[in-house]
Amino acid sequence: MDTKKSIRKMIELSIEKLSLMRKKSKVLSEEVRATQEESVEHLDAIDQMKHVLEDKLLQLDIEFLKFYGNVLEREGISDLSDMDIEDRLTVRDLQTVVGKIQEVESRVLTTEQEVVNLRQEHERTLGPKRRLKKMGGQASMAYNRQKQVSR
Repeated sequence: MDTKKSIRKMIELSIEKLSLMRKKSKVLSEEVRATQEESVEHLDAIDQMKHVLEDKLLQLDIEFLKFYGNVLEREGISDLSDMDIEDRLTVRDLQTVVGKIQEVESRVLTTEQEVVNLRQEHERTLGPKRRLKKMGGQASMAYNRQKQVSR
């Protein structure tokens, strides 16, 4: 794959990451509300959604870095800003998308800190509720296993 195609692929990956980051931002906003409402079921679902999003984001980052490293190596440069003038428009498009990602990441970091603070505030009541729910799930699984064994 030539350099321009690699940069276009990095733009595609960045656009996909931007979409996922926006979803993560919405999920974190939901987590703030669920924490304030102390909704254990909703918080568990949110934790699962966040885990899936984090996995997808990690995979995108890994794929992006492969293309990025290949472009730098192929072009013999240390930074994309060192590209030929002819390729700079494509690089500029990439930088625009990456800039938007950074804006969303900044909002995500702020919301994540808000979640941490809220969870600390609500830990006295949330902690026991979450432990009870987890214990109930474990008891239910054990009961179902025992029921299957006795058949």
